[in-house]
Amino acid sequence: MPEVTGAKTCPWTIRAKGAEEEGVEVLLYGDIGDDADWSDNDSATFAREIGAISAKSITVRINSFGGSVFAGTAMYNTLKRHPAHVTVVVDGIAASIASMVAMAGDVVVMPSTALMMVHNPWTVAVGNAEDMRRTASELDTVRNAMARAYVAKTGLAVEEIFALLDAETWFTADAAKQRGFCDVVEGMDPAMAASIRDGTAVFRARHGEVAASIDRFRHLPEGLFLSLAGGKQVQEVEALPMTIESIRAEAPHVYDSIRSEGSASERERIRGIYDLCPPGMEDLARKFMFEGQESPEQFAVAVIRRDRETKENYLAGIARDAAPLALVPSGETPPMGFGKDEKDEGRRNFLSAVAERAKSRLGVK
Repeated sequence: MPEVTGAKTCPWTIRAKGAEEEGVEVLLYGDIGDDADWSDNDSATFAREIGAISAKSITVRINSFGGSVFAGTAMYNTLKRHPAHVTVVVDGIAASIASMVAMAGDVVVMPSTALMMVHNPWTVAVGNAEDMRRTASELDTVRNAMARAYVAKTGLAVEEIFALLDAETWFTADAAKQRGFCDVVEGMDPAMAASIRDGTAVFRARHGEVAASIDRFRHLPEGLFLSLAGGKQVQEVEALPMTIESIRAEAPHVYDSIRSEGSASERERIRGIYDLCPPGMEDLARKFMFEGQESPEQFAVAVIRRDRETKENYLAGIARDAAPLALVPSGETPPMGFGKDEKDEGRRNFLSAVAERAKSRLGVK
């Protein structure tokens, strides 16, 4: 099949991979939209050229920050209608509506350093309150339509998709696969590189680079963005320290996962200490449960240590109290000032027996 290049506003390339039956490859790089003044890829030309493909397989390579939701939806439907087997490879990034186009793949492949992002549609509106309400209703309609594409691919409930869209969720390849947005994770692609230049995010993939203003997103996880892409950057950017606050701000889905796993682990830790607590050790258990991060195993060691100390203190107390008995000759009772009646005699016999036992335990002859 001869190489076919899109119109001036469409920099993608449709090219044969080999014999006709081996299929064709489509490069979808840059902004998606039907306005030639700002977009790179228009849906009408895309539909015409994809419709002309008779091969049994199509590979679509994506590196795009997104663009027009309506143009992207048209591209998604164009690929879904085609009888060929469609493989989507996210060469660099598939963000915003480009992620929905990726959902048209029968198989979605991501290198381990690629990114995917999903979020709610947004627009700019002018007018009165009624105009604003109408615009909001239209955005809800578009959001529902987008959600169907994500549900069809991932198998997630629509409520889960809505939550991901609301949060503007950024996925690594592994995270995308875990949620069903990706089917295959490949090894690191050495051609990838990323940078942030004067408020513009740039992602370079094997067939070219794409760029978008970071104001286009609610939050671009800069640390994650720069740490991926083969571990390289197009230009040096000062690394930001990673803190729990930065993770929460830049990757809320990662933060939520850490918090959820941490809460479950903490509950398990506290429960383990509670179950091991013997009677009389409640004060020690409370200290371990709520004032530190020690494990149940460490608590068990502390219980044994305290029990040993308690017994040692008890025996030391007996020895201290019985020390005067060491001065009493064996078989005699200490002069306690008792009288001669039977009651006093019984007390003397009792004390004599206690003295003998104490001296025996203390090794006193």
